[in-house]
Amino acid sequence: MASWYRKFLKNFATIAEPLTRLTRKGQKFTWAEDQQNSFEKIRGMLATAPVLNQPSFEHEFVIQTDASDTGLGAVLTQTIDNTERVMFRASRTMNAAERNYSVTERECLAVLWAVQKFRPYVEGYHFKVISDHSSLKWLHNLKNPTGRLARWALELQQYDYEILHRKGSQNVVADALSRLHEEDNESCEIASLSIEDEKDAWYRKLFAEVQREPQKFPWHKIVGNRLYHYRPDASIEDLIEDQDAWKLLVPKHKRREILRENHEEPTAGHFGRHKTYERIALRYYWPSLHRDVTQYVKACQICQQCKVQLLPAGLMGRRPFTRPWSVVAGDVMGPFPRTARGNEYILVFVDEFTRWVEVIPIRKANAQTIRRELNERIFLRFGSARYIQF
Repeated sequence: MASWYRKFLKNFATIAEPLTRLTRKGQKFTWAEDQQNSFEKIRGMLATAPVLNQPSFEHEFVIQTDASDTGLGAVLTQTIDNTERVMFRASRTMNAAERNYSVTERECLAVLWAVQKFRPYVEGYHFKVISDHSSLKWLHNLKNPTGRLARWALELQQYDYEILHRKGSQNVVADALSRLHEEDNESCEIASLSIEDEKDAWYRKLFAEVQREPQKFPWHKIVGNRLYHYRPDASIEDLIEDQDAWKLLVPKHKRREILRENHEEPTAGHFGRHKTYERIALRYYWPSLHRDVTQYVKACQICQQCKVQLLPAGLMGRRPFTRPWSVVAGDVMGPFPRTARGNEYILVFVDEFTRWVEVIPIRKANAQTIRRELNERIFLRFGSARYIQF
């Protein structure tokens, strides 16, 4: 960030020499008194004129924003005499729920937070918002936003602003502010994925092959001792223009944890297979990702118990009942708190002719138990049924 404003700092190269000396090739990193004095002097210069200025309402305000994995950053600037002047800098950490947002949602959050932060300066005036991500365009073009995104869109509608895009390599100041709060240890276990502690034979073999002959694997790369796969997803790229197509390749034993975090966590919301897949595919990849997501969502017990069935009801049909217990309907309820006899479920049979109900406590809700109880409680007592429906 200091280097970005070096043109405003007199004798910057001389003052920063003790710091730049540490970046030279082969130089041992030793932080001594010279480096500390240089750092303190540059920090003081950044907080005084001409770098930091008083706002002028005769000139247009510009808000620059950025979001990292752990924090948000924003800068309020004005262009005076063809020179960009800083009025205000701000940053904050993201809470645990916000860190689970997708890249686009984090960038949208940064814009919303920055506009609210600088509201006394920009409210009632036309201003510009500069971001290294097409987050606002994505939010504006999103059809029928709901929940959090709908609230964000409604909040931003009260301001008169213009959206501008700036490459990440040029959005230096806001990017630096957003990374002030980065932690050494990431909260998600998969974020620390490394080949040293990896036991998956398939993953280790592929990692070794890519490392040995990278030219044979143009769709893979190794960054930070982690393996990435190039996976452009049309459905995602249509929604997010500048989505990074390099995804972290996930070994087999880590996949279920990612599925759980992106479907069952409170911030995940138990979405369906399409939204859960898109959420995971933003950052991760493995060969059977779509199939695994579909199976995981279909098998989610909470979704089966709590979600409303949105499919239209089928046509009503007639089924003749000629005698008692000719048609048996059954269902399983539970799990409930375990009883003293170890029962956790209730098996219910109903005679469609007489509406007689048989209620049976059972320990396990599996096919073997249901078959046994159906035979002992229904067939041996009332005779065989013509139809059985569950």
